[in-house]
Amino acid sequence: VPPFIDATFRNGQGAPNYRPTDGNRLSYAQQWNFTIERQLPMNAMLSLAYVANKGSNTVTVLDTNNQISTITVGTNPCALAVNSATNTIYVANRGSANVTVINGVTGQTTTIAAGTSPSGIAVNPVTNTIYVPNAGSGTVTVINGATNLTTSITAGANPWAVSVNSTTNEIYVANANSD
Repeated sequence: VPPFIDATFRNGQGAPNYRPTDGNRLSYAQQWNFTIERQLPMNAMLSLAYVANKGSNTVTVLDTNNQISTITVGTNPCALAVNSATNTIYVANRGSANVTVINGVTGQTTTIAAGTSPSGIAVNPVTNTIYVPNAGSGTVTVINGATNLTTSITAGANPWAVSVNSTTNEIYVANANSD
């Protein structure tokens, strides 16, 4: 039986933690295909959440009560980002070296080429620009959300994660194998 989230259980933290269903053991860490912070983004306007399913190469769309749909994406989806301003979902597909763009209204998809082993994704909703660190090629793919045209910039050894400050339009890239 997989662990579940129990909002009443606190381990000295302010957020719910995973714990075994029997409740008698201390909480433990286990790797999952998503994290609430990066890969369970929500479209707050519609109260929807999106979950990347690494094993089935799909994204599950959830509302507050249940699963709404499942959308096929590229191989090994590893990160998601939502642009609530355009109701567009972006999925970094590590195994197929691309990004799946999902129209949040219709569920239709488009595929955009990225570098080798995309490992994260971030959206600046103000500029409608998407940033994808490519761990295998040492680059960040920059996607124009209006046209889906891309450019690539050098980012150092093994860029792994990216974050955007939409107020200042500053982009932060974490490289796993460089200082």
